[in-house]
Parts: sequence; C-alpha cells; structure tokens
Amino acid sequence: MEISPDVLVKGKDYKIEDIAGADYMLKENKKIELVDIIDKKSTTEIIKNIKKLSS
Repeated sequence: MEISPDVLVKGKDYKIEDIAGADYMLKENKKIELVDIIDKKSTTEIIKNIKKLSS
C-alpha cells in the first residue's frame, strides 16, 4: 500500500524548495501549506532544546 498525502504542512520558517517531498507534491498537484509558528512550538525548536540539554 502506498501513502500519498493530499496536504503537506510545514512551518513558515521553511522554503518550499527545501522541503523533502515538495517536488512530489507539486508534481501531483497536491497542496503545500506553510503555517505560522505559535510560541516557538515547532519541531525544529523542540529538537534544538533537546540538543541543548544533552550538551
């Protein structure tokens, strides 16, 4: 079974050309949504905080 999302959602801190899978989404006429980041609660910020704790 193949998974093919209709929408790919990333934070506005990304550029579409830097998003993994964006080329597929555009080729298949699927939607890419860049959303506002709320109070630094992004995956990127969580990873940064974890790395700070472990160093």
